[in-house]
This record gives sequence, structure tokens and C-alpha cells, in this order.
Amino acid sequence: MTWSLTIGAALLALIMGKLQGFSLALGGYALQGLGLLVVCPLAFALYGTLRSGFRFLALPFHAFAQFSAFNIAAWLLQFPLASLDLPSVDRSLIQFDSMLGNDWLAHFELICADPTVYSFVELIYRALLFQVPIVCAVVGTLDPLRLRILVLANALALSLTLALATLWPAGGAFMAFFKPPYAASMASQFAAVRDGSLRALDPEVMTGIIAFPSYHTILAILIGLSFRGVPVLFPFVAAFQFAIIFSARSMGGHYYADILAGILIACASNWAAERLTTAKESGIGSNFQIATAELPGNMATNHYVAQRFPKAGT
Repeated sequence: MTWSLTIGAALLALIMGKLQGFSLALGGYALQGLGLLVVCPLAFALYGTLRSGFRFLALPFHAFAQFSAFNIAAWLLQFPLASLDLPSVDRSLIQFDSMLGNDWLAHFELICADPTVYSFVELIYRALLFQVPIVCAVVGTLDPLRLRILVLANALALSLTLALATLWPAGGAFMAFFKPPYAASMASQFAAVRDGSLRALDPEVMTGIIAFPSYHTILAILIGLSFRGVPVLFPFVAAFQFAIIFSARSMGGHYYADILAGILIACASNWAAERLTTAKESGIGSNFQIATAELPGNMATNHYVAQRFPKAGT
């Protein structure tokens, strides 16, 4: 299902990009990045599938390739969707912050007051995506089902995020509280896409421009949930994801509504992904049972062993 969603997002990005006048500059580094994030992991996954001694490689590398491919397609799609220039909801999000008794600017100034604190919070914020290959390796080895759930949940959550960001676009706190030229590249690119001055997309300088909902929050929640089956690591992983969500408010220019929406989307997407994945796994198991139910004596057991462990009888 994740590959289907990826193809759909890529085709929609291509069609809308053409209609909205966007062009894509695929230089050497961009192509190298695409190969590193998608093609190389797929090659390792294929190698692990074909070589019985390296089957442990197949799922982690395939999952990483799926994750990367969908996120790249979604990253491209966000620009033509933002260029539709629907009315911004920043004012409403600021009012929601005020209702909760919070002031984003005061929070941001507090973080910036100490350079050491600022650098530490920024480091945590930027660590989000660097976790993904580690998560694929660890969870893919210790709890493969939860890795499949994570990859699908990410695709579902990001699809919903794109839809909400299109209908209710927000520039984020950096646009709301500062004047151009914006120091934050997210704010400057969001403004340029909406006013039509940015139509040539360079992957080496482009960034995420979605403020509402917060994708940092979404992925942090999904990564934390993926470690529920690893009790030794879960408390430490959960604490780090909480730190990432905290950092998103200042470093990502997010309002509380962005974060709360991200939490809801992550939980709903993980719930849906769990049911879709377990239903698929149950279907595979049921088909196997039907295929072996009528084998006499111990032939069903022997057939199972032969299927799962081809070298067991040699």
C-alpha cells in the first residue's frame, strides 16, 4: 500500500507542478541523494531477498526505501499545493495559543537567550530524520511487524498532513512574528511559493514548508510507538521523541495547534496502519492454513518447515 501511495503522490506532484508552472533542478547531488535514499536500499533489500544468508537485510532496507520514496514524493507535492494560495489560518492558530495562555514569541526569545540552550535544542530538532535508518535497523530486527506499521502509518499521516495543509495553510510563527526577509528558510520559501516568485525547485536548498500540522510531532510519535515491543529501549526512545516535539515549537515555528494536530494524526494513522497491516498478515496466514489443511499426517508440518526453512531438510 505504501508504494501505491508513493506513486499516487508522485503523479499528483508531477501533474500539479506542471499546472502551477514549477520546474525541478536535478543536479548531481540531487540524483546522488535519490540513489542513496531509495535505489541503494532497494538494491540491498533485493540482495537480502535473493541470498538466504542475508535475509535479515531485506526488511530494514526495503522499509527505509519505502519511507524515503514516499517522503520525497510528499516533499515535492507540498510546493504546488501551497501555491494554491488559500487563505492562511495563522491568525486563528495564534488565538488558540493565547487561549492556552501561551506566547510563542516569549518562548522563542527564552530559548534564544542562551546560545548553548539554543544550539542544543536545534541539534535535537535536526535529529528527527537521522533516526530513521537506525529505527529501520533496530525495529526491523527486533519487531518486524511494527516496522511495517511505522512505514505505512508515516505514509497515511503525511498524506493527511498534505491535505490539511492545503485546505488550511499556515506560514508558521516565523512568518507571523517577523518581517521579511525571513531568517527561517521554511518561512521564506512558503511566502515565495504563495506569491509566485518561487517556481524553480532545487532539492539542495529546498526544505519542508508545512507548519500545520507539525510533521516533526507526527514522526516523533510514530517512532516512539514503533518501539513499544522493545521494552528495554522504549523509555529512552520515548523521552528523546518528547524532546524533539518540545524543540519543534521553537525551532520549527509551531503553534500548540500544530503539535496537537500532529499528535492526533499520528495516533489515528498508527491505529489505521496497525489494522491494515495485521489484516494483511492474518490473510497471508489464513491462506497458508487453507493450503496445508488437507495434507495428511505430518505433511502439513513438513510443508511449513520446508517453506520457512528451505535448507532444514538438506
